[in-house]
Amino acid sequence: MRANAPRGMTQGLQIVRDAADSSVRIRIGTVEEDRTRTTSLVDGSSSDVIESPVARPRVLIVDDEQALARSMARALSAYETSIAHDGVQALQLMRAIEFDLVLCDVMMPGMGGMDVYDALANEPAQLSRIVFMTGGAFGDRARAFLDSIPNARLDKPISIGELRRFVSVRVAGR
Repeated sequence: MRANAPRGMTQGLQIVRDAADSSVRIRIGTVEEDRTRTTSLVDGSSSDVIESPVARPRVLIVDDEQALARSMARALSAYETSIAHDGVQALQLMRAIEFDLVLCDVMMPGMGGMDVYDALANEPAQLSRIVFMTGGAFGDRARAFLDSIPNARLDKPISIGELRRFVSVRVAGR
């Protein structure tokens, strides 16, 4: 960031996770000349992105399968996507950023999708944005959980076209 930023320049915060030590870091991005420059370090990689300052819908992808999460984020490049690889990371991001949609795997090591849902029990606006993803292989507890909640569910595998159509309809309804 420049030391003498011009008046009117705004700053955005992007919370990212350092995969090596599980700490949360904050990166500062600047908005200048109708462009935003941010650096994404969520999955350990770094890249600069130039994007329109017009707010794009925000989608959080929560999946412990890192390659799948990155593929989904690439498929949803029309949206501002963030990735969390576990429930703890998802909760940190959800409490810092207002997402339009959260695609959350049900079964993950440690804190899974059901635990994320339970942790947000007193936040109905957050709960309503969660769509659960499942590979179909889950136990009685997960089956009972999915049957007991009103949230939508996506069954994996899902094609890129189906994923894009689903997300488009969900964010348009917000």
